[in-house]
Amino acid sequence: MISVVIATYNGEKYITDQLESIAAQTVLPDEIVIVDDCSSDTTLKLITEFAAQTGIIVKTVVNSHNLGSTKSFERAITLSSGDIIFFADQDDFWVKNKIERFMKEFENNSVALVFSDGIIADSNLNDLNLTNWQKIHITSERAGILQSDDAFLLLSHKNFVTGAAMAVRREVALAALPILEHNWHDEWITLIAYCLGDIKAVSEKLFYYRQHDNQQVGVLKKAPKRSIFSFEYIIDHFHQVKRVGRINQKVKKYDILLSYVKQNKSTKEKALTLIESCKSFYSTRSNSFSKPRLLRIMTLLKLLFKGDYHSWSSRPFEEFFYDLLANKR
Repeated sequence: MISVVIATYNGEKYITDQLESIAAQTVLPDEIVIVDDCSSDTTLKLITEFAAQTGIIVKTVVNSHNLGSTKSFERAITLSSGDIIFFADQDDFWVKNKIERFMKEFENNSVALVFSDGIIADSNLNDLNLTNWQKIHITSERAGILQSDDAFLLLSHKNFVTGAAMAVRREVALAALPILEHNWHDEWITLIAYCLGDIKAVSEKLFYYRQHDNQQVGVLKKAPKRSIFSFEYIIDHFHQVKRVGRINQKVKKYDILLSYVKQNKSTKEKALTLIESCKSFYSTRSNSFSKPRLLRIMTLLKLLFKGDYHSWSSRPFEEFFYDLLANKR
């Protein structure tokens, strides 16, 4: 059984396009589960109209109060029934053979998660001559790593799996619940999937990733950047309390991840080893700040020469430098 789960919020402009692209698949889902986060526009009306004319089961639930997209997706997972769960954003558009292509990969029982490349498009679905993988820097080499037991070496730096591009086995999605606070659903589920099975990266572009002004997350949306020479940037990175706080968040994240997967018989030993190593790296950094300056320097230099900064940080020398010079005030 195949489920598609969608979290909606004031999505009237594009929700019909997305639903119709799902209904036009060469392999149809058995159900579409929609959790609406208290929309104030005509989103629910459009969903009802679609449900009335499609042969696909459409389950729609409205949150009693705003939960946010991550918790809405979490609720949608629990309400779904499929053995394979596809994630869809309310504003994208699927290529006709997306489900069919993914299901071929799931014929391999070891595959826990499948994700594909996508076409980045404007609000009218015009191709912007850029793919999702190009934008988030998934090269053929990185795609190979993401499909290996070493995937955590990349996933510890950032999430490479876009929610709109992925599908997972039901047991993986359930094992990821509840989704860790302050984490996106796709990031957390990808980490669980890595631990419990194989990740399959499909290079075909199987969805249109629509970019528009009202979306919550988009590959063309840029957070404001602060100059590394600005007073605010320097103070923030040299502030020891803030720095330790950020590092401890990583320790907590990987500690909780281990607690989710350690008791699961499907968990790969290599995954446990890498996560433990990453957690140890962040714990050692955190503990170094309670030591006298000279001992901290020695501890951090040891991490640098061991290669830990390069393994677990996307900016190894910058992180080492700020750890070295951070002050309490």
